[in-house]
Amino acid sequence: AGAVPLLLELKTARPAAAMRQLCRAVRRELEGYNGPVAVMSFDPRVPIWFARHRSDLPRGLVLSAAGARTFAGALRRRLAVW
Repeated sequence: AGAVPLLLELKTARPAAAMRQLCRAVRRELEGYNGPVAVMSFDPRVPIWFARHRSDLPRGLVLSAAGARTFAGALRRRLAVW
């Protein structure tokens, strides 16, 4: 009944269709929830999706230093933040 704040970390699958399906399911489950909610993920597509479809929700991108020691890894990380 909205008494508990929710911080949801979404774990996604690689195909974009699976990611969108998960995001739609979470959005449906949150309908009518009156408490504070935020959504986060390691997948930068998730906060982008919620920005377009539920812009009222706080969104976050989870980052890790793992894999960022190479140039390609550091570049992927910077692009995800951007």
